Amino acid sequence: MFIITNALLRFFSMFLVSTKKNDMKKKLPFLAAALALLSLNACNKSKSRTTVPCIPASLQSSVLAFYPFDKGSLNDFSGNGHHLTNTSYNGPIADRNGNPNCAFNFADSLENFNQYVGLTDATFLDGLTQFSISLWYKPFDSISRLPLETLVCRTQAPNSYAPMQYSWAVALFDCRKAVFEYTTSVWDQNILPIGTTASCMDEVKVRTGSWHHLAATYDYAAKQIKIYRDGVLQNTETIPVNNATVQDLGYLLLGRRYQGKMDDVVLLSKTLSQAEVIALRDMEPCCLTE
Repeated sequence: MFIITNALLRFFSMFLVSTKKNDMKKKLPFLAAALALLSLNACNKSKSRTTVPCIPASLQSSVLAFYPFDKGSLNDFSGNGHHLTNTSYNGPIADRNGNPNCAFNFADSLENFNQYVGLTDATFLDGLTQFSISLWYKPFDSISRLPLETLVCRTQAPNSYAPMQYSWAVALFDCRKAVFEYTTSVWDQNILPIGTTASCMDEVKVRTGSWHHLAATYDYAAKQIKIYRDGVLQNTETIPVNNATVQDLGYLLLGRRYQGKMDDVVLLSKTLSQAEVIALRDMEPCCLTE
């Protein structure tokens, strides 16, 4: 694009210098066509530099990485180049609207520590004072023994199960409820009413086999972390003053020991508002290629 634009500019200079007054009328159509091409060229260049597909316009500038898993791709569609690597036998599957191969299937991750997708160099997440994660997930199988199922995390030891080795994590645990850990923990609320005779496995069953939108936010200045399910705020926790920061360590991992589907994972350098969470929840599945 840059080469074409410079060539057009050189053409205009030569055109204006060499064209006689009497010949100007004859050459005006060519000049108009060249100007139109230059305008289109600049427009396309601007769009390719700034637009993240599918993401609401108000959040475009805050996207650090975006993984729509389109046709099994593990590429970062934000344009920032934070592409994932697959260490597993997992692969693409239908998304929440039934579009084939537009979500990612973590079917073989439950019993294997090294079955995940990830990124070794996650330094783009260092030093953030505001941070949010948005994703869609659909757990499989109401099994009786549930480990800590990691949806997204940053960890020093990718093949270790020890929770204390996380810098932060969004995971499923304790009756398969979602939890966000970032110096402290904030939990999703029960779906089944508290005080009923429902067991933990009853809670697991209502959470299994359905798509849910999940968002987690961190705000250093407010000393708060929050978790949202399906656009609704579930809980807010205050970060202890002496625990307000965490070490920026380790890999970025998705789907470690998680049994289910995942889609449209967005990492952002801002604390999402309720309205912004809802905008991401209402976003159509990002299935880009035919």
